[in-house]
Amino acid sequence: MFCQLRGSKFVRLIDPKERENLYLYDDLMRQNSSQVDVENPDLIKFPLFSIVKCYDSVVEEGQCLFIPKGWFHHVRALEPSISASIWFG
Repeated sequence: MFCQLRGSKFVRLIDPKERENLYLYDDLMRQNSSQVDVENPDLIKFPLFSIVKCYDSVVEEGQCLFIPKGWFHHVRALEPSISASIWFG
């Protein structure tokens, strides 16, 4: 659960079924991170990203967003902000 305490943030979610199209890093420390700039993708370098379905949202102060287990997520502050994440199981 991602909760916005102050300010607002842009959140982009991507289904884990898209894993093969995300150009994940090979090394152990970043194996769940994409090499693609998901807000401004280089589709020449990462052509398969063009078929990835992204789910975008803006989380405002006082709102929470459930991020399903295993889903890839990208978060960007739209203004000075504070948020908290609660992890389940």
